[in-house]
Amino acid sequence: MKEMKELFLDTQKNNNEQIKSILTALKDIQQVNEGIQKSITFLSDQNSDFQKKIASLEIQVKKDMEYITLLENKLEESQRTERKNNIEIKNVPLKGAENKQHLIKMIYSILSLFVCANTCQQCKYALSGGTHIAFSHYCNFAMEFMAGSKMNIIFLYTCTFACNP
Repeated sequence: MKEMKELFLDTQKNNNEQIKSILTALKDIQQVNEGIQKSITFLSDQNSDFQKKIASLEIQVKKDMEYITLLENKLEESQRTERKNNIEIKNVPLKGAENKQHLIKMIYSILSLFVCANTCQQCKYALSGGTHIAFSHYCNFAMEFMAGSKMNIIFLYTCTFACNP
């Protein structure tokens, strides 16, 4: 009986040690779980904050895009307004040192040729609503005069120097 009692006490002692080690491991696991729960809560809050920031930034991007579109439209309108009183000469050879005085002389020369072209038999022109004069499709250069919001005169000069007296 004594042996049984010793065996029972040894078994009980081993069981108590195992229970203590299991309880220690269980406490460690509980602490790890609490840490994981705190991390999950923190990450969840952080995720919620990020979603709010993203939504706010998306709204701001939309407003910025609308503002950019508005500015582009204003810029285009401003550029259109700037070009209202411009003269554009096309297909005329570019000379190296052009200045304002040279360009004015060239325009005067072109307009003189245009007056000459009115008497030339080769040149055919049509007046359309007082805003468009066009010669035949054999043109050496084209010139556009812009004034106000409408194009006043566009003509294609075809007679080059043949009409010149």
